[in-house]
Amino acid sequence: MKNIAVTIEDGVYRKARRKAAALDTSVSQVVAAYLRSWTSEEGFMRYRAKKLRNILALVSEHRQPGLAAPGSREELYAERLR
Repeated sequence: MKNIAVTIEDGVYRKARRKAAALDTSVSQVVAAYLRSWTSEEGFMRYRAKKLRNILALVSEHRQPGLAAPGSREELYAERLR
């Protein structure tokens, strides 16, 4: 097994220790479980899907009404013919 060093803010560390203790585990075990999940193919695909959903949500939030808004084919052609 390998040891790694991770630098995080003091407040984050304190909250993580409390939460881990409440779950009867340790911060090290939580990080190790996360890394196992993240590096598995299925875990990595879930991670990428979540990132993609976040990007799409951001795009939807910042899209201006009426610009490149999806519509039916008929609506698009009717708009051009006016």
